[in-house]
Amino acid sequence: MGCNYNLWLSNDNLYQMGPEQRELISYFQNKDLPKHPIKLSDWETIIDPKKFVNSHIDILKGNSGCKKPYYDRLVRFKNVLIDINRTS
Repeated sequence: MGCNYNLWLSNDNLYQMGPEQRELISYFQNKDLPKHPIKLSDWETIIDPKKFVNSHIDILKGNSGCKKPYYDRLVRFKNVLIDINRTS
């Protein structure tokens, strides 16, 4: 499935980040991230959570390209962290 470029393309003057993206970025800004690898799925392991979050947020804040896959992975990572905190 392709990107909806009306929602995910940006440039310096016109980019309007949606409330979902702002909320997600805000969630991670002050979040204490684990220092150990986190399994996102059977096929995806995040080796360095801080680097993962920073690189994905940089892409969301960037001014071109398809951003939805990066947003979706951050949402999934957030949900994994919430689940981990629930069971701790």
